[in-house]
Parts: sequence; structure tokens; C-alpha cells
Amino acid sequence: MNTLKVVIYSILLAISIMIGIFALIGIVVGDVFLGVFLLIFAVTLSLPFIIFESKKAKENKIKAVPQETVQNQTEVPKQDKEIETVPQETVQNQTEVPKQDKEIETIPQETVQNQTISQNQENTGTEKSEKIRMIRQNLNRQSETQKVITTPTVNTPKEEPKKVEIRKPDYIFDCQKLKYFYDDVKISAEKNLTVECKVNETLILSHEEDNEYDENAVAVLNGDRVRLGYLFKGKLQQMVIDYIEREDDIIARIASYKPQEDEIIITLAFYRPIPKDEIIEKFRVSVSESKYSEFYYYMEGSQVNVMYDFDKDKYMIEEFAKLPERFENYADNHDYIFVILDDKENDSGSHSIQIGIVKR
Repeated sequence: MNTLKVVIYSILLAISIMIGIFALIGIVVGDVFLGVFLLIFAVTLSLPFIIFESKKAKENKIKAVPQETVQNQTEVPKQDKEIETVPQETVQNQTEVPKQDKEIETIPQETVQNQTISQNQENTGTEKSEKIRMIRQNLNRQSETQKVITTPTVNTPKEEPKKVEIRKPDYIFDCQKLKYFYDDVKISAEKNLTVECKVNETLILSHEEDNEYDENAVAVLNGDRVRLGYLFKGKLQQMVIDYIEREDDIIARIASYKPQEDEIIITLAFYRPIPKDEIIEKFRVSVSESKYSEFYYYMEGSQVNVMYDFDKDKYMIEEFAKLPERFENYADNHDYIFVILDDKENDSGSHSIQIGIVKR
């Protein structure tokens, strides 16, 4: 196999030499590009021969190891023998350790056996203790994982109490129009209140003219007429008194109730009669007796909603009566509202309801 490789590599080398000669001739003649290309090709063909020769040289070096190095390696034991033949006197003078070694060698065999037994026992004991320690560690790990699985720590967020939204006042109430609205009126609360009140609960305002401390005192009462406190002195107190004397409507509701902190906040909505010049249009609609049973809770002065019914293709007043066509242009305009002005019952049992269109 090696001879075949030598023949092949020799042929390649001969070809590469010939190509190299042609390359040099090309460079000399003037065709540099062709000459360089042939020269590179010649070097490439000669690479296998060069690699083969380098491997062969390394193998020859390994095989031709000098005999002197082998002799030096074999003579090492002789040096050990020379060390063993050192005189005993010099060894004794340098250190007395060999005597101790001799004494150790002369220890009775029984004690050695006892020592080995004790060492074996200690080894077995340490092995057992090590095994026990490993088992305990595994058991502790298993118990910890079980604890984590059986008792997961879930961080449940605390539920915050839902905040009740303050009710907005009606724009129209009992044929009266909303004139003023105050949503943050703090009152002088009574001490140690135990009565329960809810947000948006309707309150009663009472003018105490015979109050010994203030003839303008305005008491704030709940639905059971339990006094929660008084309005503070000022313009708002006088305004409430004026509305009570004129018998205009004031609607008071609870906005915030914290009796433990002696803090009560209320809302006040002041209403005035709708001026006649603000009633743009008036018209009447007829509501049958069967439908009026669902319509009766709309009192005079109440605001009614006008909605478009796609099935009937008409604007309807609370789904009980049709809106006349000439007033449909007000239905989609948010600047106007529909108010019940009066309600009359006919002989047939139906009701004739007068509705007015009021500009906001």
C-alpha cells in the first residue's frame, strides 16, 4: 500500500514540476495571469507529496530513538541501590526516625489487629452515619416539597369596599327645574351617632326657628327624623331657609357617612318652578287605561324619555304613546327635555296627558 502511495505521489510531483516550469515560462513570456494560475495549480498538486514525506520523516524519527537514552533509563534502578547502600551511621546521625519505625514494626500483632478492627468499626460507623445523614436530608427535602404542594402560598389581594357613586339629581322634579347643585356639603355632625345611614339616602332639612342658640339653625334629619347634625352658618344656610319659606323643593342626600369620625357629607339640589317662557311647546297624548297602569307612577312635573322604536318606525313616549310628528325634531336634540304638565282622566277611563318641551 505504501509503495502505491509513493508511486502516485511521485507522479503528482513530476506533473506539478512540469506545470511549474510552464508557469515560469508563461511569466517570462508575458502572460502573467496564466503563469500565476499554473504555478498555483502546480503547488496544489505537490501538496499530497509534501504531506506524505513529512509524515514519513516523523515516523522515522520516532523509530530511531538513541540507545543512550534507553541506557540512561535502565540505569535509574542502580541509583536506587546506591541510595540503599548508604552507611547506617550517617542515617542514624541525620535523624532518629528509623528507630521509631523499627519500634512500630515490633508492635505485637494482636494490638495491630485490634487497631485494624477498631478502624474498620470506625469506618463502618462513619459510613452508616453518613448514610443516615443522607437519608435524613432526602426526607427533609421530600417533606419540604410536600409542604409547598399541600399548603401553597397564595397572595390574595384584599377586597376593597366598593365605592358607591353619588346619585346625580334629576334635571326636572315636580314641574321644577334644577337651579343649583352642591355635591360636597359638610355638616356639623352629632356626637356618638349609632343610627345607620347609606349613601344616596334622602334627608330632611328642618328650619328650627325656636333654637335657643341660633334662630337660623337648619337641622339635617334622616327618614326616621333622627337628627344627624346641622348646616354650618353661612350663605348656604340662608339659601336653604329662603327655599323652605318659598316652598321650593330642595333634595338633600348623603354623600359620605362616617359617624365614628364625626364626619357627614351631603348633597343639596335646589329646584325652581319652570318659567313659562322656557316651555317652548305643549301637546297632549292619550294613554289607554291598560297602558296607564304602567304609566301612573309618572307624576305631574316628572321628566319623560322619548325613544325611537325601530319596529314601529316612530318616536315613542316611554313606550306608551306616540310622539306627534311635528315635534320629532326635538327628540334627538339634547338641549330639550319633555315634562308632564298635567294628567286628566277621561270618562272612558283613558288619560289625557299634557307634555311640555322645555329648553335646558
